[in-house]
Amino acid sequence: TYYHHSATGQLALDPPPQMVAGDKGEWCWVEDEAEGWTATLKAKAPAGKKTLPLTRTALDRPIVDDLVMLDEITEGLICHTLRKRYETDSFYTCVGTILIALNPYTYFPIYSPVHMSDYRHPGNRRLAPHVFQVAAAAHTALALEGSDQAVLISGESGAGKTEATKHCLAFLAEIAGSDNAIETQVLNATPLLEAFGNAKTQRNNNSSRFGRWIEVHFGPSGTISSARIDQYLLEKSRVVHQAVGERSYHIMYSLCESKMGERLGLRHPSEHRLLKGSTCYDVEGRDEAAEHARVEVAMEGLGFARSEVVEIFQYLAGIILAGDLEFAGSASTHVEDPASPKPSGLLSSIASLG
Repeated sequence: TYYHHSATGQLALDPPPQMVAGDKGEWCWVEDEAEGWTATLKAKAPAGKKTLPLTRTALDRPIVDDLVMLDEITEGLICHTLRKRYETDSFYTCVGTILIALNPYTYFPIYSPVHMSDYRHPGNRRLAPHVFQVAAAAHTALALEGSDQAVLISGESGAGKTEATKHCLAFLAEIAGSDNAIETQVLNATPLLEAFGNAKTQRNNNSSRFGRWIEVHFGPSGTISSARIDQYLLEKSRVVHQAVGERSYHIMYSLCESKMGERLGLRHPSEHRLLKGSTCYDVEGRDEAAEHARVEVAMEGLGFARSEVVEIFQYLAGIILAGDLEFAGSASTHVEDPASPKPSGLLSSIASLG
């Protein structure tokens, strides 16, 4: 540990005298713009700052992976613990049976079948907090109690709710797979839901713009027998308007960049009125053509006939192209005539899609 002298800028290995003993001053947490809360020895109440009490010895104890084990429960110490765990790539922290997840915005190799097996059969090992732990606890309680279980995933935009949901479903599919491979269809629904219901926002490149209620049903043998997904509160206005730096739904852009979109008369998103308003067309690390192919594979896995797949994309192309329509005004009244669309031939092209 290094100690920084804010006045001189010097670093020292030895603590300043006032920090040697906890009884030589009153410690507290003080609001800090950069850290959220920072520990300090309070000489007097900082002007305009909120403070929280702090026992100096609380900072000397090992960082716990379950906040229930903290000596004192204050917002400052909770944030301090989460921050220190995050700095060591420990993104999951327990609060009893509740799991806190901090989104690292990058991939870590901790979601493999080997990890799933560890959390399915932990034995006497005390494993680190993990999203698989939550899914495993729900599945175990279902088997032992025979009663319905629920996993509630909540958080602000960009917190990682979508990824947490996918990891829970992947875990259940791995440990409770059935002979009819229904778990494969459950997993295939994910890329389809993301394509039609997720979009780039200013805070999140893959933000869910709808809520979902997922039910996974298990048979007497403990394997997955069926599933149901209900969606609600879809942000429909995003189809026709996006804020600067944001996009419409992913499927609109992947269709434009695909061979299917080319056959349906679509061009680059910057050439379509419904998609060019925000001047944001790309998402870092996202290959639109590859994503479209992934969606088609998912639809096939869910049992969509090829004719149904084509028809769905025809509807989408029709929506995008309809946004490009304009109507010529009457020379005498300057009122737009709905019977005189332009550019010439576009309306016929849209009609031919169906």
